[in-house]
Amino acid sequence: MQKEISVKLEIKNQKVAEELKRVISSVDGFLLLDPNDREAGDLLILEMGKDLQKGLQLLNSIKTAGSTGEIFLTLSSLDPQVILEGKRAGVKQFLSQPIKKEEVLKALLKFREGEKESLDNEWKPKRGKIIYLIGCKGGIGTTTVAVNLASSLAQSDRSRSVVITDLTIPFGDLPVFLNIQSAPNWDELAKNIVRIRSAHLPSFLFQHPSGFFALPSPSGPNFSGDPRITAMVLSALREVHDFIVVDGGKSSWGIPLEILSLTDTILVISSLSYPCIANVKAFLSIFYGAGAFRKEKIEIIINRYQKNASMTLEEAEQQMNREVFWMIPNHFKTTMEVLNQGKVLSEVGNG
Repeated sequence: MQKEISVKLEIKNQKVAEELKRVISSVDGFLLLDPNDREAGDLLILEMGKDLQKGLQLLNSIKTAGSTGEIFLTLSSLDPQVILEGKRAGVKQFLSQPIKKEEVLKALLKFREGEKESLDNEWKPKRGKIIYLIGCKGGIGTTTVAVNLASSLAQSDRSRSVVITDLTIPFGDLPVFLNIQSAPNWDELAKNIVRIRSAHLPSFLFQHPSGFFALPSPSGPNFSGDPRITAMVLSALREVHDFIVVDGGKSSWGIPLEILSLTDTILVISSLSYPCIANVKAFLSIFYGAGAFRKEKIEIIINRYQKNASMTLEEAEQQMNREVFWMIPNHFKTTMEVLNQGKVLSEVGNG
């Protein structure tokens, strides 16, 4: 048995309200909610009053709050500007006044069929893995590793959906590394997340030619990142993508708990130098001591590896009391050439 579609009316004109109630009550599958009911409803029929500007502000606040499903607007004059603004806010149906029974019936039946179709083709969310990369110091190549990791994950299995984002506020490097001229950032996405169904998220992201998606961080000195907002965006991304690669940049090791609780793996990017290994050792000590993250979920990556480095791999592992998970050879010249072209290493060979 198909679930009843709950309808809420916000109508000041009593005559219009009564006419709508009669029509809605005559259609199977619809349930009228009491105006005082706190339930949001699957469908809201909202009356646009004479003050159109005030009405549009109300409409946008309702949509932004995500407190209802779909919205129908009813108004005495189908003003083209109101219709345009309403469509931008996601309104699908506009009902004229006085109320026309056939017009309302047609809109309700169309909505019901749309609901049935969405149930028949129900989208099932994923639970993608979040890989958080953090550099032991600035300039260690965290963004380079993150970008090429995202590319490798996407290209090694074309059925995978991979997205990269960064938390290097206020000046993330993703737009520079990927030659992104214009794309939404995750702050903009967070503000509109209630309007965007998770299944449609990829259409709002930048897609790199090598196959992965990208969502840059907000830029500018006046932005103050709220970890709760970041966690909300990451949660939405993991419903759509198999892997979410997060460029944490250089960090003071203070990853907020809201983000830490979502993260599956932390990759610590270092080099074979005494200052870097000392920083990594301090990082491991903080996390192990606090019990904030299980040891097996933290891996050490040595970037720009050279056999003739000032420290040997064995010395580094002994100091950290941890084995190194992976070593990335030093191809600095090739990497810089790739960066200047906004490409990834796989697009120009191994170098």
